[in-house]
Amino acid sequence: MSFEREERYIVVKIKDLSASQAVALCRILTHNHIHTRECVVVEPDWPIYEQTWDAVRRLSQGMEQEADALRSRLQEIEAERDALAECLEAAQRIADADRVDHPVHTMSDGEPVEFVSPGWRTKMGRDLHVALKGGSIATGLARRDARMKAEALHEAEHELGKYYSPCCRDAMKQMARMYRQQAEGGGDE
Repeated sequence: MSFEREERYIVVKIKDLSASQAVALCRILTHNHIHTRECVVVEPDWPIYEQTWDAVRRLSQGMEQEADALRSRLQEIEAERDALAECLEAAQRIADADRVDHPVHTMSDGEPVEFVSPGWRTKMGRDLHVALKGGSIATGLARRDARMKAEALHEAEHELGKYYSPCCRDAMKQMARMYRQQAEGGGDE
């Protein structure tokens, strides 16, 4: 994306206004609920004018590049998560296919009782079933996903946070804390 200079502000030098003009301007701004901003102004006749524009351009392009890099990293993480989820589903299918139901007959109070006891053809099927039933694989994936999100938010807040309002930075920190808590097993997986 190319950087283009554009008119975004109306700047009035207070020194150029008379007292009555300054009062009138303040009334207009207040009456129309027009908020002022704190800015640094560099006039065109200053020696650093073009360097300032160049700094703004570099900063703008740098933010775009950093944001693109973070988006790319997020896509990589999501693709890896999806691949791991597919592996989890495949493992579940293997464990289910390896399952064998054995009818069991027993006596209870003199009456014959029949029920089904699960078994597995192989040790791998049984081990997969135990791991999947215990949730260790799914929990591990959820915790890894939460950790990656927390790291990405921390990096975004650290690298790009200076460009956002304190409210946005606080929200990013809060989300990162929530994901860290999930990664450590203390939140919703």
